[in-house]
Amino acid sequence: MIVLNRLQLSISRQWFDSYSHTFAGEGMIFVPLLQVKYEHSFRVEKLAYRIAGELEWSEPDIRCSQAIGLLHDVGRFPQYTEFGTFYDPSSVDHGDLGQEVLIKDFPWEYFDEPLPLKILSSVKYHNKRIIPEGMDEEILPYLKLVRDADKLDVFEVVREHVSTDRVKDLLPGISLEEKVSEGLVREIEQRGSASYSNVSTLLDFLMVQTTWILDLNYHPSFRILEANGTLEWLREQLSSDAASGAVFEMVQERIHGNTFS
Repeated sequence: MIVLNRLQLSISRQWFDSYSHTFAGEGMIFVPLLQVKYEHSFRVEKLAYRIAGELEWSEPDIRCSQAIGLLHDVGRFPQYTEFGTFYDPSSVDHGDLGQEVLIKDFPWEYFDEPLPLKILSSVKYHNKRIIPEGMDEEILPYLKLVRDADKLDVFEVVREHVSTDRVKDLLPGISLEEKVSEGLVREIEQRGSASYSNVSTLLDFLMVQTTWILDLNYHPSFRILEANGTLEWLREQLSSDAASGAVFEMVQERIHGNTFS
């Protein structure tokens, strides 16, 4: 495993705060969606800390997971500023962009090898639909953990915005029609996962989120999901659509199959 000391974690936090605020407006205030991503980044760091702690990783390894959690969405800031959207297909892959930002601007002089490669790879691949084959075994634990932590917080962000009737702020252009698109259902049936290309309604988006549970990697991640009531909330939101039943069956099979690490 890879070690990261307290000073390096502090440097990561200071750099992230400074870099992200270069995209703030007058008075160093973010526009609402960038504020969401700023707060999301720190919550993912905390979730990474929690998951790694429950997995009984060493303190240096926990700190490494925290740094990756904090930095994972750094590409969101230039993405939104340039394109006005967080939708990767119509702008840029924010994982790839995050890696580019870190290569160019992060203070790597304070980080010895192999830390740079581990952080850069985890940031680049945290948002990919599947983890590429042949990924370095030293990177995989951190990559899987940040993917879990990221999903867990996005679940809560979406749930909050739906519950407070602010989902249009988070997902502009999304239809609130209570239906799941046929193309999305076919995609899930064929692949067991889903992409945003077939998402047009809020229920489509929540269905995609439900398939994310199939991609969780660690027992603590599911325990957090369960404790938050997220799975039951998703089931309730999707209860009006018969197609959701098969997806929840796959989720339950994944959970009861005891295939988490």
